[in-house]
Amino acid sequence: MTLLFIITTIYFLSLTFIVVYKMINSGNPIYMLLFVIGFFPIYGVYLTLSYQQTASIYFINIIKYTKDIVILCSLVIFIIFNKNVFQYSFRIILLDKLIITFTLLSVFFTVFPIGPVAFTEKIFYLKNILYLPTAYFLGRNSSLTQKQFKYIIYSILSLGILATVVALFESYFNTHLHSLIGYSDYNFNVKNISPSGHYGLTWTFENGYNEKRFGAFFSDPLELSASMLLPFSIVTALLLHTKFNQNKIFYLILMVFLTYIFALGASRSSVLGLILMLIYIALMLKYYRLISILFLVILIMVIYALNFAPKEMEYYLIDTITFQNTSSIGHVIEWLNAFDSIISDPWGIGLGTSGNINIVEADYKIGGENQFLIYGVQIGIIGMMLYILITAFAISQSFTVYRQAISSNEKIASFLTSSVKFGLILPLFTSNAESYLFVFFITWWLTGYSMRFYNHLQPT
Repeated sequence: MTLLFIITTIYFLSLTFIVVYKMINSGNPIYMLLFVIGFFPIYGVYLTLSYQQTASIYFINIIKYTKDIVILCSLVIFIIFNKNVFQYSFRIILLDKLIITFTLLSVFFTVFPIGPVAFTEKIFYLKNILYLPTAYFLGRNSSLTQKQFKYIIYSILSLGILATVVALFESYFNTHLHSLIGYSDYNFNVKNISPSGHYGLTWTFENGYNEKRFGAFFSDPLELSASMLLPFSIVTALLLHTKFNQNKIFYLILMVFLTYIFALGASRSSVLGLILMLIYIALMLKYYRLISILFLVILIMVIYALNFAPKEMEYYLIDTITFQNTSSIGHVIEWLNAFDSIISDPWGIGLGTSGNINIVEADYKIGGENQFLIYGVQIGIIGMMLYILITAFAISQSFTVYRQAISSNEKIASFLTSSVKFGLILPLFTSNAESYLFVFFITWWLTGYSMRFYNHLQPT
C-alpha cells in the first residue's frame, strides 16, 4: 500500500498544481471541472490511505483544506478573468432566484445564533452547502467549445469505466479495497466510528443477506452506485444520438458493462433510480417500447428472485418491499425523527443538527437518511421547500432546453441534467446524498450550464 500511497500523492499534487496553474493562466473553468472529476471520486479513499501510511491528522487536514482551496481559488480566478461576470445581459430566471434564496437562508442560519452547534462548526457545514451555488454559478457562466465539452463528458465516462473495472477486481478476488487501506482504523481514530458488519468495515459494505458489496475507489458502495448514474446517462445519450451503427453497438456493449456496477454496489435506491431514469428517458424521447422492455425485464427478475434465487435473496426482496429489513426500518425511524423535529420546530433548529457528514455530532443529530428532511430539520420548512423546488425546476427546465436544443452541447448537457437529477431523487430520499461530492457537483454544474441555453428560449 506504500507504493499506492506514493503514486496517489504524486497524482494529487500534480493535478492540484496543473489545475491551479492553468486556471491562473486562462481562467477557464474546465480545469476546475477536471479537478473535480479527477479527485473527488477518490477523495475518501485517499484520506483513508493517507492516514494508514502517515497516521497524521495534520496531513489529512491538509488534503481536506487543499480540496476546498482549489475550488475557492478556481472561483476567484474565474471572477477575476471575467470582471463583467455580474454584468452579463442574461436575465435572472426563477431557478437562479431559488438558489440565491436558498444560499442566503443557509448563510442566515450560519451567522445568527440559531441552534446548539458552535459557529465554527456551522461554517464548516455551510461550506458543504455552498458547493451547490458554486457549481451552479460556474456552470451558468461557462462558455465551452464543443471540443472542451466533449473532453469533460468523455473524462466522466472514462471514470465510470475505471470504477467498474476496479469493482470487478474486488468482486473477483472477493476483497474490499477499503479493507486493504485501513478504512476501519481511519473511521475509528478520525471519525469516531466503530467497525460494524461481518467484514470489519461498516454495514454499508454488505447487503441484507450478508454478501459483500463493493465501492471501487469511491468512499462506499452507496456513493459509487449513485455516482454511476452519471456515466450511465452519458453512454445512453451517446447511444441515442449517434448516427453510426458501429458506434451504437459499441455504446450498447458499454452500457451493459456499466450496468454491472449497480449489481456490485447493490444499492437499492440507486438501482431503482437507474430504472426510473431509464423510464424517464423513454418518456422524454417517446420511446414507449423501451418502457415495455424494462417492465418485462423487471418482471423476469422478480420471478427469478422469488422462484430460483437463493432463499436469502427472496427474503431480502420481500423484506425490502414491506420495509421489514434492518436498513429499511432504519430509514423509516430516521424519517420519523426528522418529521417530528420539523413539526415541533418548523422554522428549523440550526445548521449541523442533521445529516451523516463528519461534522454533525451525535448529540445534536436528528434524522439523516433523507436529504430533503435534513434541510427541513436544519433550516426549516422554507429551506426544505426551496431545495425541493430547486431540484424540480432543474429537472423540468433542463427538459425544456433538451426539447428545443440546437447545438450538441445544449442537447447533451440538458439531457444529462434532466435524466440524472431525476434518477438521483431516490438516493436523495434515502441518504445524505449531497455529500456525494463528485456526482452532485458535476450535476449542479451541468444544471447551471443548461440554464445558459434556457435564457435563449424565453421570450424577450
